[in-house]
Amino acid sequence: MKPRTQSALILTLLMLLLVAAAAFVFLYQGRQILETDVNELETVVDELESAQDSLSASLVETETELREEEMTRVSTEQLVVTAAAEQTRLAEEIEANATAQAELNAELDDLEQEYADLSATREAVLAQPPQVALLSPTGEESLVYSRDLTIEINIVAADPAGVAGLTILVNDSELDVEPFTPAPLVTVTASWSPEEPDSYLLQVSAANVNGISSTPVERMIQIDIAQSALLIQQSQPEEGAAARAAVETAVQSIRQLTPAVAPNIVMTTSAAPIENAITTSMLPEQEVMELALLLRALGLLTEGDDLSAMLTSALVAEQTAFYAAESGSLYLTAVPALTPDQQLAYAAAYTRFLQDQEYALTEPAAGIFTDTGLAVLALAHGETRFVQEQYARERLNYNALQLAEWSQMPLFPEEVPGVISTYLEFPAVMGEAFVTELVAANGTMAALDEVWLAPPVSSEQVLHPQKYINREGPLAVALPELEDLLGDGMRLTSTGVLGE
Repeated sequence: MKPRTQSALILTLLMLLLVAAAAFVFLYQGRQILETDVNELETVVDELESAQDSLSASLVETETELREEEMTRVSTEQLVVTAAAEQTRLAEEIEANATAQAELNAELDDLEQEYADLSATREAVLAQPPQVALLSPTGEESLVYSRDLTIEINIVAADPAGVAGLTILVNDSELDVEPFTPAPLVTVTASWSPEEPDSYLLQVSAANVNGISSTPVERMIQIDIAQSALLIQQSQPEEGAAARAAVETAVQSIRQLTPAVAPNIVMTTSAAPIENAITTSMLPEQEVMELALLLRALGLLTEGDDLSAMLTSALVAEQTAFYAAESGSLYLTAVPALTPDQQLAYAAAYTRFLQDQEYALTEPAAGIFTDTGLAVLALAHGETRFVQEQYARERLNYNALQLAEWSQMPLFPEEVPGVISTYLEFPAVMGEAFVTELVAANGTMAALDEVWLAPPVSSEQVLHPQKYINREGPLAVALPELEDLLGDGMRLTSTGVLGE
């Protein structure tokens, strides 16, 4: 019984061992499976966490994109509002531009019509013949025949296309005309010497560059025989000879000059010869015309003002003596005796005669109405007035008050316009101051002899004698090419000196 019990016990133990072994194997395998499952779960957790991180990142990106899209939406709304406003503004501008364009089109139509009218007017003007003005002779002059009589014919012709030629006929005989360059405005001077006293028909016409000629301007010129009843021409007329001789001696002493010959006295009982001599000597028609154009351009003379008549009225008024350098004649009103005023007038004329004898007076090359010509006239007339004042003091015994009254007497009638009288007074008034200062600086009248050898060249030197003494000449002025600046049809006609 015992051996079987032990066997049973052993078998039981073996069974238990097998069960334990089976349980161990089962538990071991279960653990392996569990560990495997845990590892798998951990892997899943890691994947879930990674997915969560990815989702969180995606969520942040999505939120950022949403914010950006919101900002884009707001900006887009603002742009839409701005675009709508701009569209409204552009629509208004388009409407305004359309209105302006319509107005410009209307203006353009008006301008086109105006241009068409101007073109038609231009064509009509260009089809017209040139305009011609015969300035002198006027036909009203008192012309007395002499072998050396020369008449200046002054003509102005104008044509928009350009004046190309002038024809001057005297009793159908054509005079020579110096060639000139075609221009819209042409001034021409020709000389004519009549062969005998007679009536002459003067005809002047012009042709433009297109060959269109003007209707001749006609004027009758009367050349008379000299009337001896008006002039008594002698080398030394008897009437008033003693009085004149006394004045001449006094002037020679004051001026310290002695002439080689006696003056050619022209005694006249009429004012006409003195007037003619003054206008011929001091009022060259061409220069008077150019001065008139300048004064009108400066607004100092109106179109209705006759400058030649004004100058004649100013220069001729109450003249009883005048020396004409061109003819070498001293014109004098015929009187048996000379009043103080007439003595002073004759002293002035005789001084001019002495100047001509010593310095051969001629019209300044630049013209008497230029600044340089004015300076030379200031020397001549200033010296004349200086001699008059010395004569009044030494021969007429004028006291200081009388001299002051004489020097302040108006040189020209009150009706002469201020701009004319001021211009004409310059040679006498400022010229006397110029001569007085030079004589005072030298202490003798001989100072003027040197001045005549080199006269002043500008009114500035007359106004400021020290500038003449220092030989300070006019400053050179560099001008641009004015023809280029001013355009076609403009040309430089003259240059010279002006003022200070």
